[in-house]
Parts: sequence; C-alpha cells; structure tokens
Amino acid sequence: ISKDMDNINRPNVKSRKAARHGLQEMDTTTRLSAKSKKEIQHDIERVTCENQSSRMFSKDPAKKTNKKRKTENQEDREKDTCETQSSGKFMPYEMGNDSRPYTKSKNEAAVLNARPSMAVEESIEALERLLKDLDADASTPTAVLRIGETCLRLAQLCVSMDEDADKILMYGQRALAIFGSNQVSVEYATCLETIGCAYHKKGEFEKAVNHLERSAMILEKLSITVKEKELGSLKYAVQALLGQANMELGREEEALLNFQEAIAINERVLEAHDPSLGKSYQKTAEVCIQAQDFHEALMLCMKALPIYTEHYGESSLQVAELRKLLSVIYYELDEFDKVLSEHEIIRPILKKLGKLTEVASLDLAAGEALLCLERYKEAIHKLNDAAKHALSGSCFHGQALVLLSKAYASLKEDKRASDYCKKALDVLKQNAKSSVTGASLVELASVLQSLQKIEQSVSVLEIALQAYQQQPMEQAAAA
Repeated sequence: ISKDMDNINRPNVKSRKAARHGLQEMDTTTRLSAKSKKEIQHDIERVTCENQSSRMFSKDPAKKTNKKRKTENQEDREKDTCETQSSGKFMPYEMGNDSRPYTKSKNEAAVLNARPSMAVEESIEALERLLKDLDADASTPTAVLRIGETCLRLAQLCVSMDEDADKILMYGQRALAIFGSNQVSVEYATCLETIGCAYHKKGEFEKAVNHLERSAMILEKLSITVKEKELGSLKYAVQALLGQANMELGREEEALLNFQEAIAINERVLEAHDPSLGKSYQKTAEVCIQAQDFHEALMLCMKALPIYTEHYGESSLQVAELRKLLSVIYYELDEFDKVLSEHEIIRPILKKLGKLTEVASLDLAAGEALLCLERYKEAIHKLNDAAKHALSGSCFHGQALVLLSKAYASLKEDKRASDYCKKALDVLKQNAKSSVTGASLVELASVLQSLQKIEQSVSVLEIALQAYQQQPMEQAAAA
C-alpha cells in the first residue's frame, strides 16, 4: 500500500524484528487498471502501459520502477503485454440509439491528438475539459455512454497520480451508475475495482473489500466467455488489492489466499521471466513474513531471484532489495550464518549506489545476527559502524545503542553496558511515538535486568507500555 501504506505492526517480537531489518511497506494506493476504448486518447494508453508494471505496489505510482534502458524488442514486448493484459475495451460511441453523425468537440480532439509524451496531469486536465463538453450535451444514450467512459478513465488516471480518494470515488461512482445497466461487463467490474481502491485510500477497508469482491465475482463470470489474458491485469489488481485490504483488517489467512491467487493469475498470463511476475513473488513474500509463514516467503523469494538477476543484473538495487528480504527470512528461521552471507553480497551493492542509510541498517542487522551467534566483538564492530552513520537522536540510533549495551553485557563489561543503556534510554525517550520504540525499550529492560538493575528495568518497561499504548496496532503487545 499518505502514499505509503502504514506498516502492519504485529504485536509480537518477530514482526518487529522484520521491521528492524528494513522490510518494505506495501502500498495501498496503486494498482493495475483496465484499458479504455481505443479511440480515447492514445497518449493516456501509452502512459498506462509504461506505468502498468509499477502501479500495484510502487510508492510513487506515477514513476516507472524500471529505469533500465530497454531495447526496441523489450519495448515491443512490454507494449504487447499491456495490450493482452488489458481488461477489455469500452463500447464504441457509435453504439446506442443515437443516429446523428458524431463530431468531435474541440477538447476531445485535443485529447485524441495529444503527443505520446503528454504528462498524465495534462491528460487528466484534458479529460476534465472533455467531460464538461459532454455534460453540456448529455441528451442521448451515446452521449451518456461517452460520459461514463470518460469518468472511468479519469478515475483510473487519478489513481495512477495518487489523487485525493474522494475525487477518485466521485468519478468512479458516476461511471458505475452509467454502466449499471449491464452489471456483468468488464466496464462495471473495472468501476467496482476503482471504487474499491478509493475506499482503500480512505481507510474504509470493509467497503473496499465489498466492492472488490463484487468485481471478482463479475470477472469470474466473464472468464467463461472472455480469454483470461484479456482480463488478467484486472483480475490480478482485484486480488492483490483485496489482499492488502484484508491484511489491514487483520484477516491474514484470507489475505494470503488473495495474494496466492494473484500470483497464480500472473503465472498464467505472463512469461516465466517477466519482472512483473518477480515483483508479485516479492510482495507476496513480504505478506508471508507479516503472517509468520517464513518457509513460504523463502520459496517465493527464491522464485523471484533468478528473474531479477536476469532482468536487472546481479549488482542491481532490485536484487539487493530482494536479498535483503531473504536475510530477514533467514534471521527469522535462525539461520544467522546465511543472514551474514546475504549481507556480504548486499553491502557492496548498496555502498556503490550511495545508499548509506541502508548500509547502516544492514550493519545493524548484521550486528544483531552476530550477537545471536555469540560473536560479540565482531558484533560491537558492526554496531559501532551502524551507530556512527545513524542520525543522532533517531530511533535507529537508539536501537544500535541498545544492541551495543547487550553486547557489552554479554562480555561481562558491566560499566560499558550501563553507559550504553543510559545513552539508549535518552534517545528512545525522544522517540516515544515510534512504532518500534516499544520493542527497543523492552529489549533495553532485558539488558538492565541482566545487569541486576531491577528498578531501572521496571521503569523502562513502564515507558515501553506507554509507547505501545500510543500505537493502536500494538494493543496486544501492551497487554
């Protein structure tokens, strides 16, 4: 799934460990969209094709995630994929009872003749002007149908630009009312999916699930007569967004079924080495981690790795992020040597790309793995590097100090351990509203207890309780 979906904070230690290792948040606002009538603006179809592989999960839906330069054959293949995965075509304007010859308005001509490089914002503005023209002469069934098509296209583009949810809802509901005469149609299913996305953005997840499930039922009926490749992208979008909504509602088992169905759809309609398929493996693996199904997450990451390596290259950021996710899984499976092996591969990639903050995060995770292996001096070296590169006074800085106190306590260097406990507490108090502060404070209390500082340990636990109570998703941890 602001543009980023709020991290689903599970009230157990393992989920928070995953968060500390830099597990990516899922985005709520992005998704694949149905393709509109061919006669409507070529430039918008082009933009949709370019954005299709990134819109489901990327944090900025208007950006393309693949910055890599493509060959002409790759571009042609991607264009073909966008065509075959479109969720259907809108009915032509000429259908209906209106027998009068149709003449394009000035604004519609501007949309149809726009340059392919036209920005999405400009496309939205042009369509809004066109809608005003159509509203001025909505006396025939043909004109009303064109209004429905334009409203649905506007809703889709507003989603791609992360526009206000109410604006998406307005256009989507208007289109739904117009296409309501034929409820078993691609257009009606697309309207429901778009409205579901709007409700998801608004945080009204039950309404989102209701609309998305209706869309899924219609698409299932359409599958009898329409080829799956023509419905693939829309079916995938519905299932993936359903998964996100169910995760928000705490229905993890249902969410996993949704994501698994989304993967099954992609496996049927995409080529085996399509990067979009790899992306769906990765994102479902993240959901599996949140649901504590680490073996399934590992299997999905291993499926994505050869796809990413072939498409992006071994030293790419995409491969580094996937390996980072693998290190999270290995950590949760207590395979700490494999965690360190992944870090050795990831670190030089991130450093070369100038991702110094992520390098520091990696050092923190490596330090924690070394602590688990009882390699305390190596852990101290890694954790000092992490603390050095962390923003002073940040929650991340506090985490590094807590782990340093733990390392020194394990070496029986009580004075140093006490000093780091004090420093860590000062930093964590400044970040009481952070979702990970509670977990760090609990760990700090454990270190103080091992140092026989019982009163201080209890005091820190009371602060941790206050931190948890400020986080609605952490009520179980507070209890």
